[in-house]
Amino acid sequence: MAVSDINLTDAIQRAKQLDPYALEQVYDAFAPQLSRYIHFRLSESALAQDLHARVFQSFLELSPRRRNMIENIPTWLFDTARKLVDQQLAERNRARGIPGEELSETLNPPDRARQEIAWLNQLVFQALAGLISDHQHLLALRFGVPLPLEEVSRLMREPVSQVKSLQVDALLTLRQRLETER
Repeated sequence: MAVSDINLTDAIQRAKQLDPYALEQVYDAFAPQLSRYIHFRLSESALAQDLHARVFQSFLELSPRRRNMIENIPTWLFDTARKLVDQQLAERNRARGIPGEELSETLNPPDRARQEIAWLNQLVFQALAGLISDHQHLLALRFGVPLPLEEVSRLMREPVSQVKSLQVDALLTLRQRLETER
């Protein structure tokens, strides 16, 4: 184990007692990955920033007893982010279809290309939003953050072989959804 890993492990334990320096270390270590995860799952930047803050706020608001029961703070952070994102997506209750706006033929080529990219991004986001929560969670960790399989396995509390299988299922389902929406 590297010295930085030892220091982070110690900081994670001290963060449970709300040690300010330890909380700062934990935040610095995991905030960028958590932010990428939430932004990958949501299309609205302001909302993603709000949920990012709420994850850390939720940790601070836990009772000392509940904080001490957390076995793995990074896993808890990603689980909390997942729950908040899933709640937000459920509350939206948006239609699954993409608006039928046609690309403007009057735009110059660079503007048309930007509009096509925006449309494709929206298409992919809609297809991702239609996946089951486990698939969304896995793809956000693997490709949104991005994290290696072993880390995703640890965060999801599943064997690597199960994560690989779930990833194949998620990508196949995403592909099918994209093919039907084109």
